[in-house]
Amino acid sequence: MACFSVDTVSRRQYTLQIKNLVTGEIYPDTVKNTTGSASWASDNKTLFYTKKDRVTLRSHKIKKHVLHTDVKKDEEVYHEEDDTFNTYVYKTKSRKYIVIGSSSTLTTEYRILEADNPNGEFRIFEPRSRGHEYSIAHFEDSFYILSNADGAENFKLLKTPISKTAKEHWEEVLPHRPSVLIEDIEIFKNHLVVEERENGLNRFRIMGWDQKEDYYIPFESETYTASIGNNPDLESDNLRYSFNSLTTPSSVIEYNLTTKVTEVKKEQEVLGGTFIKRITFPSEYG
Repeated sequence: MACFSVDTVSRRQYTLQIKNLVTGEIYPDTVKNTTGSASWASDNKTLFYTKKDRVTLRSHKIKKHVLHTDVKKDEEVYHEEDDTFNTYVYKTKSRKYIVIGSSSTLTTEYRILEADNPNGEFRIFEPRSRGHEYSIAHFEDSFYILSNADGAENFKLLKTPISKTAKEHWEEVLPHRPSVLIEDIEIFKNHLVVEERENGLNRFRIMGWDQKEDYYIPFESETYTASIGNNPDLESDNLRYSFNSLTTPSSVIEYNLTTKVTEVKKEQEVLGGTFIKRITFPSEYG
């Protein structure tokens, strides 16, 4: 099964539909006025999605649809009543949890539910507190958390057991550093990748779960832009990211975390076929 969405009014009000990928049949299950994103539970018949307020277009409700049932009877599993917050739903990269997120400009909050228990009750990961921004990722028996708590304005990385998600149980993995911003993390079966920014430049820190490796992917350029791309496969050993510099066209690059081999998957075509580094200095100053 595949869930897809269509916006026919250009207001980001999407209609969700479901397609059988084997037969090509599009089922009559149709959900209107959504954000366009949805997440399947592990039973492959329960779908969680986000509804929008028809007037303000704020995403404010999470509902649950069971395949081949009346959409009008879909159960509301969460209602974000604070109009300064938006809500959304997704599945962790491990595919073990369905997560409901709520966010405002300065504050975030999450609720979690095992993906193989779609009829269960979502539970709060850590209650919202004004000014506390955090995000979560699951791996094996732990959740990994990026948090700006306790004055960590550049964020710090913590972990906690899956059964003890309250802040009092969080343990530090990477401390807050005044000169380094932790932007995001990417979890793989053998490695943790940390996306950092220092002196305006992004860099990727590779940490082995066995603690035998801890290094940064080397970039030869003195100035560049780089960002981690979409890496949905937990079992993969390949990190895909984008890179661009004064001597390198915009490129999509794949880095093998085990062999440390880099492969350019796509590169922007340069007029003339050759990318030449050229620095021109003015002949006069004034």
